[in-house]
Amino acid sequence: MKIDRLLSIVMHLLGRDMVSASELAERHGVTVRTIQRDVDAINAAGIPITAIHGPRGGYTILDTFRIDRQFLTFDDLFFITTALRGIADSLESGVVEKTVGKIRSLTERNPPAEIRQRAERLYVDFRALGYSAHRRSHMALIQRALERNRCISFTDTSSRLKQTRRVVEPHTLAFKWYSWYLLAWCRTRKDFRLFRLSRIRDPEMEPEVFRRRAVNVQAFLDRMAAKMPKGEPVVLRFKPELRVLVEDYFTMEDIERDGDGRLTVTVDFPEDNWLYGMILSYGDGVEVIAPAHLRDRIADICEKNLRLYR
Repeated sequence: MKIDRLLSIVMHLLGRDMVSASELAERHGVTVRTIQRDVDAINAAGIPITAIHGPRGGYTILDTFRIDRQFLTFDDLFFITTALRGIADSLESGVVEKTVGKIRSLTERNPPAEIRQRAERLYVDFRALGYSAHRRSHMALIQRALERNRCISFTDTSSRLKQTRRVVEPHTLAFKWYSWYLLAWCRTRKDFRLFRLSRIRDPEMEPEVFRRRAVNVQAFLDRMAAKMPKGEPVVLRFKPELRVLVEDYFTMEDIERDGDGRLTVTVDFPEDNWLYGMILSYGDGVEVIAPAHLRDRIADICEKNLRLYR
């Protein structure tokens, strides 16, 4: 839309001393003549853009003009752009990059040293461990499907390692519980379901276009958290040398320190392959105290591993 292009031109000029007409034309996919008409329209609206002629010329906004940003402090702008940059790194979204540029243009062209120093002291990255090229491609495909209201199909792996092929109507990408999830209407279950992106395999965009359904994302996620199965409390006892790792992962309220330096952790985790893997990742530094059937299950896995390697 023309109004979007005009706004984009103004924002682009606000953050730069000089921009050529050809650069603006290439950036917005239009002709130089269209850019000239756009600049005339912007000037008519009261925003003073000056044309500098010559081989090094271009367009610039008078230094006396700035969009009023009194409602945003430097702290506000810094934290907004830092968070958005973290999202952009994960989503690889050109749209988010443009948004960051627009917000940065609300500051002076030469930000104070304090802002630059803060950028060196805080870094946000929403990418999960193991965020590889194929996961980025999956994310990009899902984004395109979301923008076009197109169905997608993929193979989903449950927490019990069962694989099923699904056709879904994608509604929302959500970063929750330290991972990216897709909230979608599942054609198989006839209901909304939450799919962890790291467990999605071979996604394909389908030709069918769907009509979005009404869903309260926050309420849905809250219900999912409340429905998480809670079995018997899991009690784990860690060796003293693992204290730092234990305090990194578990909350201080879950940890009790024994007189001999060992740490006892009591948590309500659902029993599945994730729980088994988490316990085994600590090697001989942890012992399952309760429940008894979980202790037996871990012992059985260890015996099978021992036979495998012997």
